[in-house]
Amino acid sequence: QEPLADGSGAVYDALGSDGRGLRLLKVLLSNACSYDCLYCPLRCSRDQPRASFRPDELARLVAEQQRAGLIAGLMLSSGIVGDADSTMERMIDTVLVLRREHGFRGYVHLKLMPGVSEVAVAAAAGVADRLSLNLEVPAPELTTAVCPAKDFARQLLRPLHQAVGMIGAGRIPDGVTTQFVVGAAGESDRQILQLTWQLLTQMGLRRVYFSGFQPIQDTPMCEAQPTPRLREERLYQAELLLRAYGFELVELVFDEAGMLPLD
Repeated sequence: QEPLADGSGAVYDALGSDGRGLRLLKVLLSNACSYDCLYCPLRCSRDQPRASFRPDELARLVAEQQRAGLIAGLMLSSGIVGDADSTMERMIDTVLVLRREHGFRGYVHLKLMPGVSEVAVAAAAGVADRLSLNLEVPAPELTTAVCPAKDFARQLLRPLHQAVGMIGAGRIPDGVTTQFVVGAAGESDRQILQLTWQLLTQMGLRRVYFSGFQPIQDTPMCEAQPTPRLREERLYQAELLLRAYGFELVELVFDEAGMLPLD
């Protein structure tokens, strides 16, 4: 997904699984969050204004933009307000109001909240075209370094695996994806692509996305070095080789530090 060239910010051009272009509204239900991840602008200890939509309010706004021809779909995420399941419930309610009361038949991508229950995953699978949950880092010890309160296996991998298991006739037609924050935890490209390979070939994820770390003011990592865009591009190239061209992980070339060559 890429922001539109006109600078409209929250509206993104994306491609569906069939190659069709989709213009999506990318929005948070709330920018409040109970987590304190070290690099995140939403972290609970950061001093900033907080705001939340009501499900009916956001559904109405999305429907108005769709009727005006500004968007064709919705990508909905949120900070965690209270707990994962109650936040997920409000996100699902937003989609239900959008579909039932406003007749919305457009594309919906829902972010699963870390630690969400299997019941909530099943409810999300019944209303969304795509589900995703951001793993952010490729190993449990790295989660501890940047998101100390998150349990990698229980809160991240488990619901991601459950979501893949719920793909079926009329359910999650555009599959399940994840995303890594590249460079935040000192991980190597080999670590990222080792897990990417497993997610694609063993778990059955549709795609893996990469977002280069960029320091945010008033966070503990505000002085850390940003990740070069070229590193992010190399990871996307490698993921495409693995996912679409039948390459094996052993065919990728890494240097002694486990990084893809940038030259």
